[in-house]
Amino acid sequence: MIEQIATLLKNANAQSMNLTIRINDNNQVSIIANTILNPTLPNESTTALELRGKLTLPLIIQGDINELDVSFCEKLTTFTDSFVPAAQTHNALLNTTALIDNANKKVTTKAPKTTPENKNIVSSNPTSETTPLTNKPETISATSFENNEADSL
Repeated sequence: MIEQIATLLKNANAQSMNLTIRINDNNQVSIIANTILNPTLPNESTTALELRGKLTLPLIIQGDINELDVSFCEKLTTFTDSFVPAAQTHNALLNTTALIDNANKKVTTKAPKTTPENKNIVSSNPTSETTPLTNKPETISATSFENNEADSL
């Protein structure tokens, strides 16, 4: 039984499991297994939080002492078979969110600042700095031509 619980915790990346065992006067036992997950992260998505809420629901087994003495390990295995994949999905959601946040930070820190001078400049090398155009086209006045020069080429 201890090996099963240790495997569950390891595979689910959970902190611990609390077991509460209560016996009533009729030789009936209640076993409550509550798995404690790692602390929440500040950027957990709604989907991750909903899944986390479902994962924190305890396993409750009730029955005769002799019956549970035999079947508890089997019920724990059944619980593990459904809990571990759900916990791994939760961890994958957290990892994906962390990767997206990290990528957003990298994009934000490397993006060039847009100024009125360079907002229309497109660079073929996105890592090089863009420089604003400072040379204005030369204007030619009509008086710069002499009267005897040809008007056309």
